Amino acid sequence: MTLPLFPPPPASSQPPTTALARPGRIILLPGVAHEFYQPSAVDEQWQEWGANCGPSAIAALVGREVKDVRAVVERLANGDKNKRCGRSGWWLGHMHAGHLSDTLCELGLEPRRTNFKPGEGRWPKKGLAMIQTEGPWCHPPSKSTARFRYTHTIAVVDAGPAIGITVYDGNVEAWVKEKWWAEKVMKGLVEGEKRATGWHVMMTLEVVQ
Repeated sequence: MTLPLFPPPPASSQPPTTALARPGRIILLPGVAHEFYQPSAVDEQWQEWGANCGPSAIAALVGREVKDVRAVVERLANGDKNKRCGRSGWWLGHMHAGHLSDTLCELGLEPRRTNFKPGEGRWPKKGLAMIQTEGPWCHPPSKSTARFRYTHTIAVVDAGPAIGITVYDGNVEAWVKEKWWAEKVMKGLVEGEKRATGWHVMMTLEVVQ
């Protein structure tokens, strides 16, 4: 699968800054201040301790490996009655907004949280976004907490006019353009969820620069 943000160079003469972003590598693009980091061994970390979309998005945002954020994620999870670590060491469950925010703080960032109603969401300049897959779980008589089982977390960076909004999704283990992500990744997640009807940005954690 060819990813649209860092396509493979057509010739050896092409500057390395536009080459395919290999996992575990920092990529610099001309005219873009942000350093794009793609963690390596994302699938292996899932197999080892259950690291899903939240930990991988955090790792990509802060420029670290997924294994390097494990200690913070699991420690905060153990202090949360809604989360727990299994006997095998697996971290269980999804990261809710407070958990995501606390983890970013522990890693030295200052996130600003914004909640959105359906259709009102907007992307942060740099931060995390929690995506809500829409369905009957979002409406009564479902419990208000039921919808959080159908959320997905990604990292987001506004790379400027030339590139636009970019997102990191652990499902593809890469930074990609938002439009491509919406059409190829999120659409597939919605179609793969029984009774799902769509998606929207429900919450963002924007890093204060």
